[in-house]
Amino acid sequence: LSLSPPEMNEVQQYLEGCKREQKMAELTKSEMSSFPVDADMYRSVGKMFMKATRDEIETYHTTQSTIHSKKEKQFNDKLEYLKKRANSQMINYKELMGGGR
Repeated sequence: LSLSPPEMNEVQQYLEGCKREQKMAELTKSEMSSFPVDADMYRSVGKMFMKATRDEIETYHTTQSTIHSKKEKQFNDKLEYLKKRANSQMINYKELMGGGR
């Protein structure tokens, strides 16, 4: 019973992070469409920027968006499992407390 809330909070934080990263990748991809096709583009790599082709950057952001979408689904599934587990534990606790009287 006491393990579920911290675990749920942790999963919710990861879920929010995935959503944020996915939105950032989608926003970057959509903003790139406003630039000319022959414009110089750079991709962030750690603390530096590396020149890359438009296709490389679009592929990178598409891949990142897909990865975060899959992680989001995994975290949603885990959150549902934790909610069911917490509910089951609460029911068991109530039965235990009610059955002892």
